[in-house]
Amino acid sequence: MRIAIATLGCKVNQYESAAIISAIPNTILVPFGNIADCYIINTCAVTAKSEHQSRQLVRRALRNNPQAKIIVTGCYTQIAADEFKKMSGISAILGNQEKGKIPQLISELEKENSSPLVRVENIQKVTAFDSLRARGIPEHSRSVLKIQDGCNACCSYCIIPLTRGRSRSMSISDVLRESTAIAELGYKETILSGIHLGAYGEDLQPPSTLVTLLEKIIASGKHSRRLRLSSLEPQEITEGLLAMMAAPASPLCPHLHIPLQSGDDEILAHMGRHYTVAFFERLINTIVAKVPNIAIGLDVIVGFPGESERRFFNTYALLERLPISYCHIFPYSPRPGTQAALLENDVEENIKKRRGEALRALSEKKREAFGKTLLGKTIDILLESKLDKETGYIKGVSGNYQKVIVRNVGLEYANKVVEATVENTNNGKLIALLQKVVD
Repeated sequence: MRIAIATLGCKVNQYESAAIISAIPNTILVPFGNIADCYIINTCAVTAKSEHQSRQLVRRALRNNPQAKIIVTGCYTQIAADEFKKMSGISAILGNQEKGKIPQLISELEKENSSPLVRVENIQKVTAFDSLRARGIPEHSRSVLKIQDGCNACCSYCIIPLTRGRSRSMSISDVLRESTAIAELGYKETILSGIHLGAYGEDLQPPSTLVTLLEKIIASGKHSRRLRLSSLEPQEITEGLLAMMAAPASPLCPHLHIPLQSGDDEILAHMGRHYTVAFFERLINTIVAKVPNIAIGLDVIVGFPGESERRFFNTYALLERLPISYCHIFPYSPRPGTQAALLENDVEENIKKRRGEALRALSEKKREAFGKTLLGKTIDILLESKLDKETGYIKGVSGNYQKVIVRNVGLEYANKVVEATVENTNNGKLIALLQKVVD
């Protein structure tokens, strides 16, 4: 069977898509634009744009092959199955908890059925970590390992608690087994991921923590050369975590991605973010002081209800003075069912766009400035199996999450971890010269 899958949203969704594909026997994975016997759309509901893209992908699949089986799953179907019931040609509409059943359901689906199979469990009642397992993502040099799902935080703007349910964690023994298996497959980097990663272990018996888990992974010695953490909340970045990251020969990548969301205390309060600008600024400066060459990325929302020019400037000014390396900028999108959707003082779309453009331009300046701090330094790079189109050099990703091209080696070094000295910067990428192969 020829199967095509499209994945929207976060690394957790990417992991789950890879797990679905790996569990379907006798398949040929084809690009989503090709003709396939079955199309799977793993949807996202974080913004109205992602929901729109999800619906577009269904229509695209039907254009590619009107006779194909179409399976829609993910966060958007979890909260809006009725939206997909209105669309003709869909074979199955499945919630997040039903993703793991797709390999068994495919053979049962009949295209000629007049109505789709609909299975969407009440995600709020789910307490067990799911059984989906993926040991690598097709065509990716770095592996993702989902160790946590769900979120208890309930920020006022966020739909995720409604789509993913309560926080739940993979057992420590399962994490150790999966981490070992990924390393044995030859992956040199594993990204530990979750919807609310810093909440890892709170639901286990006995309770545990992310730091405890990391200590056990590292102590096992059976892990990828590099371990990277996906997004962490500000309050969850502890002295113990920073000490582990800064330790000599630590496998933890010197890179943190942290959701700031706003640089204005009043907006943070309305968002349900339980920290202040002063706390956040102290935290970032502490991280930079403790972990050499660390790259810090931030998530920022523009145009939250009540964001005046003054409050926006507070965010801009904070980002301007923080020692960060990049930002991801998101225009606020009201999500039905969230507290923020009831707030007044909406920001006009053209203003959101202008502010977003200003912050993205600032982010590029930050990225360029951080790259220049690495000039003349020797850094570790995981080389990929792709060449940079502009220069023809092999591409890679550094431990501190910089795009690097290494000019004196070729594709025979793909999937190798090397040390290279940064010589120059070029359009947001670093140009480096190989010094030695590490692994």
